[in-house]
Amino acid sequence: MSDEKNTEQLSVSIGKDLSDSVVIAGKDNITHVNITNITQLPPQEDVSTPTEKRRNRKFIFFIYVCIVTLVLMGLSGWLLTRDILQPFSRGTYGVIISQFDGDTAAQKNKGKEIQGSIQNTLNARFREWGINDAQAKRTPKLIKSHEQARAFGKKYHAELVIWGYLTVQGIIPNLTIVHQEDAVSNFISPEMTILKDSLSHTALATEKDIRLPALTDEPGRMISFVTGLKYYNQKHYPKSIEYFTYALPETDTKYIDNSRIFFFRAKAEYYLKDYDKAISDYNKAIELNPNFDTAYNNRGFAYDEKGEYDKAISDYNKAIEINPNFDTAYNNRGSAYGKKGDYDKAFDDYNKAISENSKNDSAFLNRGNMYYKQGAYGKAIEDYTKAIQLNSKNDSAYNNLAGLLATCADAKYRNGARAVEFAKKAMVLCPNNFEISDTLAAAYAEAGQFEDAVKTQEKAIDMLNEKDKTLYLIEFTERLNFYKARKPWQDR
Repeated sequence: MSDEKNTEQLSVSIGKDLSDSVVIAGKDNITHVNITNITQLPPQEDVSTPTEKRRNRKFIFFIYVCIVTLVLMGLSGWLLTRDILQPFSRGTYGVIISQFDGDTAAQKNKGKEIQGSIQNTLNARFREWGINDAQAKRTPKLIKSHEQARAFGKKYHAELVIWGYLTVQGIIPNLTIVHQEDAVSNFISPEMTILKDSLSHTALATEKDIRLPALTDEPGRMISFVTGLKYYNQKHYPKSIEYFTYALPETDTKYIDNSRIFFFRAKAEYYLKDYDKAISDYNKAIELNPNFDTAYNNRGFAYDEKGEYDKAISDYNKAIEINPNFDTAYNNRGSAYGKKGDYDKAFDDYNKAISENSKNDSAFLNRGNMYYKQGAYGKAIEDYTKAIQLNSKNDSAYNNLAGLLATCADAKYRNGARAVEFAKKAMVLCPNNFEISDTLAAAYAEAGQFEDAVKTQEKAIDMLNEKDKTLYLIEFTERLNFYKARKPWQDR
């Protein structure tokens, strides 16, 4: 008997010729089958029992519910995380808020509520204060250490991460400053755990709303302080004062050095020449931190501007007492002594400042001024030159050197061309300064450029405001008349 098996041929009509033939592949051979005029077969009958049909429908419904649930879970997860999937824009003070973890399901749910409350409150505070480049966002990620918070914050270009735990006693929150090297870390602890001694909140056992001043006001005020520093560094002093004021908490907190906020607000007020307000804020900074040597020094500088030299010297003394190596305080005290006419003490302080810090360009500048007043012109030129070498942006050093070279009583030190060169450099650094314009005019006159001298001196006079006119108008006009007469101006 042959082992080969034939494949059965089929010939069924369907009323329309689809093809001349098809290839039927059997197990052991291949044959061509004619399918011309194949007729459609009737559908097979469903022989399932009613019970089986119900079971199938339930199974299909179960699969459908599972699919919908998974889709909804994925959608909710996406909705929750969509706002931090992209890193914060550069220049934005980004705040990431993690869910607050807990041991029970109720605590975890409450942790989500706290997370949302912090986000909403912070963003509302930013809008209220006009901080347009700060934003708080949530993440479902549970953060459990400062190291993890810092790594997560760097990934999304955030500056601050808020995270924590919930217990039966209440909330244990943590704040992590992402970039520890930032200047703000000098005033605010980069890693904080805010315990119950500074956090006003209700226990989780109650049904009252949980209030989170430490988790909304403190970070909000901290970000306002950072914004104030930004405006201060940009020399937008009124705006910086506004944000420093927002940054001050109603009550002291051990996590933010409030003395620094008063200190920087005072510095901004000083640059606006509001010396009384500056002194008042330095007083507050010193009251909070009695060993704040820089606050004493800066308050002394404000007294100096008011002409109260004894008070200024007293503050410089205190700054030096706290920090015996404080070269800036020695330099400033020397300046106050010089204004009082006590030149020996002034020289001693300038020398001490330079011995403490050989790169203190202001000390060289001020000592040069003392040498100039005493007629030691060569030493004055050396100190001005050294100040410029240490800081090519020291406009006063350029200006004073130019003035010496243009008007020195000793003719051997005068050099009109060099004076013009240095005065122009000072003018580039400080273009709207009437004193530099006055120096440049004198330099032009010494160089024989009298037409330029007249035009420049007239500009200097135009720059004088009402207060300056009282002090300088007669002197400036006298020099202008010299230049019109084609005469240089020389110190007498």
